[in-house]
Order: sequence, then structure tokens, then C-alpha cells
Amino acid sequence: MKKLALALVSISALVFGFGMVANAQYVPAGSGTVTPSSPPPGTPFTVRVNCTAGAGNVTFVFNGGSFSFPCTAGSGLAGSVVGFVAQTPTGTSTATLTAPTTPGTYPGTATQGGTQVGAFSVTVPGQAATTVPASTTAPVVTTPGSGLPATGSGGISTTTGIAIGLLVVGLGLFVVAQVRRRQPHPA
Repeated sequence: MKKLALALVSISALVFGFGMVANAQYVPAGSGTVTPSSPPPGTPFTVRVNCTAGAGNVTFVFNGGSFSFPCTAGSGLAGSVVGFVAQTPTGTSTATLTAPTTPGTYPGTATQGGTQVGAFSVTVPGQAATTVPASTTAPVVTTPGSGLPATGSGGISTTTGIAIGLLVVGLGLFVVAQVRRRQPHPA
């Protein structure tokens, strides 16, 4: 009975653990993701960096200022035990900062506990020297971001839903078998 329970727990950890990794947003190690990467002068932008959950706040240094934001645990395998090996609790820290009013490129860093966990750069564009007449439309030029695109899904996938259903049915059958086994049988 203990072996069966251990097998069910191990299988469910494998099924659900890897699905959670796919749902986590990817932020490259050692770099910060800036959104938007070229904010207009004086407007807010966000920076996201990887950090260690539970190790304190992350300090962002940008444009002569120092700003502290919490490190929140991710939805992946952070702090869990998979394959009987403890994983490092990972998380992300998101800072909302304000772009300088002078055009240029401004670097920034993010540290946690004295260790740099990310570096980022913000480019503030200058004002356009020419104006576009109201009767014509300018083409929209988009450039891809510097990181990998977000992957995974926002919810439970079909495969995960089926696995959850099968796990519930299996646990129910296990409980019924245990109850029936312990009931006395008339002679």
C-alpha cells in the first residue's frame, strides 16, 4: 500500500511538475526584459529579472536612483522536490521605472543580496524633426524584442486536464479498494 501511494505521488509530480515549467515565463539569466524597450521621454516602463525567491528584495539602479522591489516565486518547479533532488527556489522581480526626459541610451542593473541578477538598457528616442501631414499615414515599423518570446499557456492544457481526471479516478479506486479490503466478510 505504501509503495502504491509513493508511486502515485511520484507519477503525479512528474506529470504536473513539467507542465508547470512550460507555463513559466522565460526571462534570460543575467539580463532584464524591458517593456517597452524604447519608451517615450518621461513615461513609465517595466523591467523584469530572474531572482532567488526568499532571498530578499531586488535593488534596481537606474539613472542615478536606487529602487527596491520584491522577488516573487514563479509558477515552475521553484522550491519543490522533483526526482528527490531539491531545486533552487526561483522567481522574478518586476520594477516599474520612469524613462528620463533626455534622449539617449541608459544602462541599469539589478542586484539581490549584493549579487548582480540582471542588467538592462533603455533607449529614450528623440523627438522627430519632421512632421507627417495629416492626410498621409506613415508606415508602422516594428522590431522584434531582444529576448525569446513567451511560451506555454495561460491555463491548464488538455493533456494536463486529462491527467488530473485520471489521477482523481485512480485515487478514488484506491480508496474504495482499501475500504472494501478492511470490511469484515460474513462467513
